[in-house]
Amino acid sequence: MRSWVIVLALFPCVTPAQSPYVRERVGEPRTAATVESGPFAYIPIEQWQGKRVIFLPESAKTREYGYQSFTGGSGRFGRPTYEECVGKTGKVVQVTTERYAKVTVEMEENGKRYEGTVYADNLDGVAFLDE
Repeated sequence: MRSWVIVLALFPCVTPAQSPYVRERVGEPRTAATVESGPFAYIPIEQWQGKRVIFLPESAKTREYGYQSFTGGSGRFGRPTYEECVGKTGKVVQVTTERYAKVTVEMEENGKRYEGTVYADNLDGVAFLDE
């Protein structure tokens, strides 16, 4: 009986050793297949200048706040209002890479400029037209 208690106590220690992660070599990096080009390929921020963007529709609950990643509008806290930008296109005319990159978008309709802040390589509320 005592031997069974010892076996059962050691069993959880032996089981993880049977995992395929433990049996493989440690320290050799695996090369993941990367997509060089595709419909949604990653575009570095430095290459955004000159690209056309469109302001995307927002959900009904967040429309009252406008496009919060941008400044230079007539809305609350200087943000562009939803009605001011939704469905309209613009062109990225300036890119500044800092801790948080800044992107200036000039609207094609009226020439108004909005400055957007990029967080985690993403500019909320817009999409590139060439995607």
